[in-house]
Amino acid sequence: MLIRPYLIAHRLIPQLTWGGTYIASHKKIEDESVKSMMIGQSYELTGTSSLSSVERSGKLPVEIADSKLGDVVEVVGDRSSLFSLPSLIDQDPEHVLGKKVSSAHKKMPLLIKFTQAKGNSFQVHVHPGAEFNHWKPKPESWYFFEKGKVTLGLKKPLNVEAYKKVCKEIEMKANELASSVKGKGLSISEARKELASFITQYSPYQYVNELTVDAGTIVDLSAGGIHHSWEEGAEIQNGNIVYEVQVDVMDNECTLRSFDKGKIGDDGSLRPIHINEYFQALDIDEVHNDPMMYMKKSIVVPSDGIEKIPLFETLHYSACEFSFAKEYTGSECTTDAQQSFHHLFVKRGDISIQAGSTTLFVGQGNSVFIPACTGAYTLRTDTTAQVIKTWM
Repeated sequence: MLIRPYLIAHRLIPQLTWGGTYIASHKKIEDESVKSMMIGQSYELTGTSSLSSVERSGKLPVEIADSKLGDVVEVVGDRSSLFSLPSLIDQDPEHVLGKKVSSAHKKMPLLIKFTQAKGNSFQVHVHPGAEFNHWKPKPESWYFFEKGKVTLGLKKPLNVEAYKKVCKEIEMKANELASSVKGKGLSISEARKELASFITQYSPYQYVNELTVDAGTIVDLSAGGIHHSWEEGAEIQNGNIVYEVQVDVMDNECTLRSFDKGKIGDDGSLRPIHINEYFQALDIDEVHNDPMMYMKKSIVVPSDGIEKIPLFETLHYSACEFSFAKEYTGSECTTDAQQSFHHLFVKRGDISIQAGSTTLFVGQGNSVFIPACTGAYTLRTDTTAQVIKTWM
């Protein structure tokens, strides 16, 4: 195994009804077919990431993945340099992941996503240690690159029974209309219009906190149990531009939905809703539903010759953003084989990374995996750059 950093291939997730061109533009992807896609997410790190032996990010291929499972269905560009992260881990889990990580996980346990999203369903994840049925916790945290809109926590005074009753009434109406569409008794446009009108009358929004968040806002949902959703509006034309770090758990094992915002498929299909289980998982302590418990502004802390912003520090992962000029060789740039790998995402600027005899040239919007055994590495840029580092 070569002890060196590796570029991670772009893995883009196109969407039919949301997403946009922000991600491809930020990454400066030049392929016209990719630039025109509605990209909803980019997987910056996952258990199945493809690493590359090339040393310049401009030569990386682009993986196009399925919107449901995230599996690669097409590769744009030369794929000959690619190999899988699991194949590298298999060679020496301790040296690649770090002894602490590999002793707890035999594979990469994190999923890091760069997202352009409009509204999603009202949802909750179970609190770690409070699992039930087949539902697993999914600790996750958000960092907003641009202004965004969310719901977060239940609104005071909490009226859980009324909220649950409204969700059930909407679910019943949605099922009734979906059946009419499938039976050809109602057109899909008529069904959507009627359901939208019903939702306006029985709005679940009256029971949750609605917030507009500034660029640079950090939201930590790693404790679980708290209602949340992304929203949309004219004031956020690009939708929510979010950098997400989470424990990698399949959606159907962790996401409990109470309200899907009137979405009906063209064929009359509905996504599963889990109202009883959503309310079972929901933390209904009024104090815990204060959104300020989970939000903070990004604050620059001068440290070790750089401008550092602590992002997330959870039981499952940590992340920080730092800005540097010209060259940086400080404490943020040293892995520990006893502890954890590093993942770097270049938020702004272009950088080079030197570790031993290997030098990578990494453009804006690209990600790098640095095995735990790498040790010290050096970052350089012509002017200034911003990097997000994640570790466990």
